[in-house]
Amino acid sequence: MQLACEKCATQYTLDDSVIPPEGAPVQCTRCGHVFIAAAPKKLGVQQPSPGSTQVFGMAERSSTQVFGAVQTGSTQMFASSPFLESPLAAPADSKPGSTQVFGIPATPVGSTTHVFAGASQIPVTSFPSAGEKSVRQDVKTLGSILPPMPYGPAFSTSAVTPALGSRKVLRDHDLQTFSSDPAVDGEDDAFADQLRNRIRRRRRVAWWIFLAMLGSVGYFGYRRWASTYGQLSSIAISERERAWALLRKDDSASRAQAISALRDLVRDNPSQIVLKGDYIVSLLLELDDDRLSSVLVENKIRKIQKEAVELGEKKVPSDWENRVNVLTEEVRGLQEQQAPTGTAIHSLENEVKMNYESIRQAVSASGAAQGVVFRTEMMVAGVSGILPPESAINGYQKAGNEPGWSSIALSEYAVNGRASEAVIDRAKSEIRALRASDSSFFRAYVLAARIALKQGQNLEAITSLDALVALNPSHQLARSLLSDLQPKEGSSL
Repeated sequence: MQLACEKCATQYTLDDSVIPPEGAPVQCTRCGHVFIAAAPKKLGVQQPSPGSTQVFGMAERSSTQVFGAVQTGSTQMFASSPFLESPLAAPADSKPGSTQVFGIPATPVGSTTHVFAGASQIPVTSFPSAGEKSVRQDVKTLGSILPPMPYGPAFSTSAVTPALGSRKVLRDHDLQTFSSDPAVDGEDDAFADQLRNRIRRRRRVAWWIFLAMLGSVGYFGYRRWASTYGQLSSIAISERERAWALLRKDDSASRAQAISALRDLVRDNPSQIVLKGDYIVSLLLELDDDRLSSVLVENKIRKIQKEAVELGEKKVPSDWENRVNVLTEEVRGLQEQQAPTGTAIHSLENEVKMNYESIRQAVSASGAAQGVVFRTEMMVAGVSGILPPESAINGYQKAGNEPGWSSIALSEYAVNGRASEAVIDRAKSEIRALRASDSSFFRAYVLAARIALKQGQNLEAITSLDALVALNPSHQLARSLLSDLQPKEGSSL
């Protein structure tokens, strides 16, 4: 009779006589599916003898009888075969203790088990006798493990039970996967090879992408470094860092040393845009302080002149004339002191303008060192107070440059330009944050005090200046601000 697996439709040819009248469970050797094979309806089917137990998947105490093959002392597994006239008759040379595929001539001695569909042989190490206690038995089909048979003596093999789907383990133990179509195994191997090759290709592509990204980062990083420090000697780099440390102290003596060092570096490295940018920033800080000093002197002169006028009007005390003469001489001395400051301011303005134009032209030609240009632009806008430095600050921050200078530039504009209250409040907030994060950046203390004075908050200004003088006693501008500070509202130092 013809029989097909209900799951994978694999076709089998079976002898009608091996199926009992009530049907029997059978297992597909390809997919492992177990289903009931119904017996053909006909009379005269030989029934098993009363002394035997014929349950499919079970066996007598003295034998394992699979699918109706009765043979005392032997184990027979189901298979259809054209070589046997009677499926219930064992070959004449069958011997007790042997294991034989049904329908195939028995092999001498029970040392091997023939597997259905002509698979390779599995070595069998022992056959317990009928009196031995049944033990758990695992049936291996297509790399899977089925539940053990509930009755009958068990047999064991020397082969290790393979993991689910582990075809390599089967080959390592001389086992063969069970398939009715040998082409299936070849297709599986080809698919596995394609999958492995695809994974290798993807890994290679991923590595190439990673190397390309790494190379890009290195290239642009080198360009950034070259535009900043390219062709600079170690001595020049060290001298530049020393100049920046002096600028951070913010007193006039330290700044003069920094300006001198940066001027020499620019002279020795005329093509280095970053050095020119540093030099311009140092000049701008000096220019701003000179302007503030000039304003302080002018305020003092106006104060003295006002006092002299009041004495002349009141004509008291009796020595008022002498006092007016003393005040007049003091005003003359302050004016003589202010004259060089005015000359220095004019010289600094010209030098800043000249170097700034050279930077703009160089960057326009090369397209490099944009961060230096942004920092210079925002500091020029902040110190001059003509235009808000917003665009330059945004470019500087987006370029990922060193923090702090954008807050300094905004605060310079807040005290030197016609800044709105919103801009002043923003500058005040940023300069406070800079003082908290970098307490050694002394420029922030001066700007915080000047913003407070512009808002009429004299006590806050005094607090900031006192802190600066405590940190750097050489800061003459802070001392001058403290001595000339007036508690008057609306002061615009």
